[in-house]
Amino acid sequence: MVSPTRPRGLIVVVVVHCLAGFLSLVGGVVPSAFSLTAQTEGLGFLQFLAPILPTVLIVLGLFYLVLAYGLWNGFRWAWVAEVTFILAHVVADIGFVAARTFALDKLIGLAVILAILGYLQIPPVRTYFGTKAVPPSAGV
Repeated sequence: MVSPTRPRGLIVVVVVHCLAGFLSLVGGVVPSAFSLTAQTEGLGFLQFLAPILPTVLIVLGLFYLVLAYGLWNGFRWAWVAEVTFILAHVVADIGFVAARTFALDKLIGLAVILAILGYLQIPPVRTYFGTKAVPPSAGV
């Protein structure tokens, strides 16, 4: 069986994940290393995470880097995890809107993750990850 060719646009998704991962790691490690207080403004309904924010950022950063590795190598688990994470992120953004803490940065982030979700649904991209795109005529 011949493995499908890696889609060209996937490099953008992987770079975004690597940047998010490294920034999250820095955001979690620096306050911890220097006993600084993490910035907790803008957490909205997630304010309860403030005491453990550096730990959450470190875990999130590692998650992004592992996800980038999985996406680059075409692992199906990475595609499923990415789609699930994006859907959870959209729900969280709805919570930010409800808490009235939805700012321009969150709007830009939402646009980026929705673009990634749309890209991951393109049939050649789904084929790369071993997920089957249902052809439009299959339901007839």
